[in-house]
Amino acid sequence: SEMYQFLNETFEEEQKVLLLALVWKIVVADQKVDKQEMRLANQIRVRLQLSEDVAEEARKMAFQGVI
Repeated sequence: SEMYQFLNETFEEEQKVLLLALVWKIVVADQKVDKQEMRLANQIRVRLQLSEDVAEEARKMAFQGVI
């Protein structure tokens, strides 16, 4: 989509990681993560062109309350 194209053209990787961490923060807000939420977070990761390793950093940030 145009939104992801814009983000990928203008955001540095660190900014995209923070964005994905915010997504994960929303996902874990209710203390549970279901398959649909995991799928959505992964789709966003792919569209932001982030590796699984980098995405794991974002997930950890959300779980540890860093963001």
